Amino acid sequence: MTQGHTSRKTYWMVFAALAVLTVLEIIVATPSMGVPKKPMVLALITMAVSKASLVGLFFMHLKTEQRALKLTVALPFFFPALYAVRRLQHPHCIGARVDDLGAVPDCRCGGADRSPH
Repeated sequence: MTQGHTSRKTYWMVFAALAVLTVLEIIVATPSMGVPKKPMVLALITMAVSKASLVGLFFMHLKTEQRALKLTVALPFFFPALYAVRRLQHPHCIGARVDDLGAVPDCRCGGADRSPH
């Protein structure tokens, strides 16, 4: 572990950034704003990953850790985001039943398409 000191000012700046991102998430997700579904979901995913990164880097002190530990913590965030983006490519399948293999048997993406969505 590398020793590093983070000032209070930095913590307050990160807190402010998290607060701003949270307000933006609420604004983007508000139906009356009229943001189309795909851009809204992509924006929400981006903001959520950004917030998780800020928390990990500063409050979990990963900023001063070795690269291997950073990757160990960061990589699991990548896969749910990738899955959500992949599901956006098939908006009619969102909310559909998923079988044990991750396929969406009721998806209308070409009949017998049993690939994961």
